[in-house]
Amino acid sequence: MVATKGDASGMEPCHSCDNTACVAPDHLHWGTHQENMQEMGERKRAGATRYPDRYRIPKPGSGHRGDSHPFRINPGLAARGERHGSKTHPERWRRGTGIPWSRLDPEKVRLIRQRLAAGETPTMIAPDFGVGRGTIRAIAEGRSWRHVA
Repeated sequence: MVATKGDASGMEPCHSCDNTACVAPDHLHWGTHQENMQEMGERKRAGATRYPDRYRIPKPGSGHRGDSHPFRINPGLAARGERHGSKTHPERWRRGTGIPWSRLDPEKVRLIRQRLAAGETPTMIAPDFGVGRGTIRAIAEGRSWRHVA
């Protein structure tokens, strides 16, 4: 049976070609939501079935959805705190002049800090260095270029 327009009363179009953007009539058929989800699982189109190592399924009857909810990323794979790559391997992270398109260098950052200390605003400083106000504010607040003394 080919899916066409009309009232299917509880039915939804299922994609036999596994391409949800496809609307070719011969690639669609009617089915219930449960049938559609079952096909999706069998064909490994769902997150928990496509990437099983990223998800932990809760124990049956546990009744809690905390960290073991199937659609939350496994905490062991999430980057957090001291285990984040920037902390464990700082030598792998490029910053400052290590970024080829960086418009600033340590000398310019020191000059920006001097001008901020003298009372100039980020709006006044930013055009002189070809960066935005947000970049100047990030330097002032220590969110970027903090490795420059």
